[in-house]
Amino acid sequence: MRHATSQLERPAHAPLATNVGPGAAADVRGSGRGRCGRRRGFTLIELLTVVSIILLLTAVTIPLAVPALAGRQKREAARELNSFIVGARSRARQTGRPVGIWLERYRDPANAMNVLDEMCLNVYYAEVPRPYAGDYVDSRIALVITGTDGSGRPLYEAQFFRTNPDGSSATRWIRSADSGLTGRLRIGDQIRVGNKGPKYTIIDAANQAQGVITSLVDIVVVDDLGQPMLETNVARDGSGNPARDSSGNLIPLPPVPFQFFLSPTKSAASPLQMPGDVVIDLNYSGEDGALPFVVRNDGSNNGFTGNPVYVGDTTPVVITFAPNGAIDRVYRSNTLGGGPPVLTGFTPQGAVHLLLGERERVPASDDQSRNNWHELSNYWVSIQPQTGMITTAEVYPTDEVDPNFGVPMSRTFAREGQSMGGR
Repeated sequence: MRHATSQLERPAHAPLATNVGPGAAADVRGSGRGRCGRRRGFTLIELLTVVSIILLLTAVTIPLAVPALAGRQKREAARELNSFIVGARSRARQTGRPVGIWLERYRDPANAMNVLDEMCLNVYYAEVPRPYAGDYVDSRIALVITGTDGSGRPLYEAQFFRTNPDGSSATRWIRSADSGLTGRLRIGDQIRVGNKGPKYTIIDAANQAQGVITSLVDIVVVDDLGQPMLETNVARDGSGNPARDSSGNLIPLPPVPFQFFLSPTKSAASPLQMPGDVVIDLNYSGEDGALPFVVRNDGSNNGFTGNPVYVGDTTPVVITFAPNGAIDRVYRSNTLGGGPPVLTGFTPQGAVHLLLGERERVPASDDQSRNNWHELSNYWVSIQPQTGMITTAEVYPTDEVDPNFGVPMSRTFAREGQSMGGR
């Protein structure tokens, strides 16, 4: 007699009865979703909530991150400028001739007439050509006094000679063919006669355009500030007084060798470019105890007065270093002989300070509190003239609004760093 096997007596490996009807698959999926509670995506409301949170966090974070990024760019600019200056000093030591940095005033690439001479974005290397002594071994020069300048100092006309084979000079050699200097000699360059004594600065020329001398005649020079008069280079009579001709003009000595010291030229190498919105603010960069590199004639824009720099001046600022590492000359814009601004070299009277600031603060504002020398996140890169030592220091906080007093105060940390030997 066969008995039906109950469910309790079924072997463990025997399958359970399953629903094999048409709705079986749907029942399985439905029961699975109910048991696990899983969803395959976000609802629209949830997505909008997440996006809103991200936007809110971004809006809060960006204002906090921008100053940090700007500060990092300024620090990077200060470090790169420091290294660039060190490179110029090293190059001067290697070549035995002055090498420096060339601060190019900004010019709009889309409009060459739009010159923002108050800031520098690109810094180039500058090289000083070798002194020019003529195209011939017997090239000579003679200086004749033609008058005096406004300060009563004598003015000289340079006349070029090339001696004849017998050692004499003739008028046919005046205005001689020392053509190697044509197009290179500029107002502001210097001359030394007799290969000794002081250098004299060229202040005017009868044949010039935009400061470039186009002929080697009628070059008028004047002694450099603080140098003795060139009267020692004129002939003397029996009593030791300067000899004069029948018209009362001083008689020059026989033609002597000469040297022209030419202004620096910009290197063709790639420049150092200021990162981001960082600029070198030339409004307030300059030497201790001297006016800045850019000031207006009337002082209406930045409070400085007394420095004849033209508006829209494209003349660069050049700082050259001697082979021993010290500053050799600082070249800046100057007006000589009533002509256009020209590059003129000066011996620095104090430390040279370059202000790294923000582009949006240039041009200078009438509200001095908005200018770069007030912004505490900006930096002064300073160069000591006697040693060429370079320091970087933050802007010193000050409530002074007059730049004549406030800018020197802003350089307090920079001067302290120089006196302590660098930071």
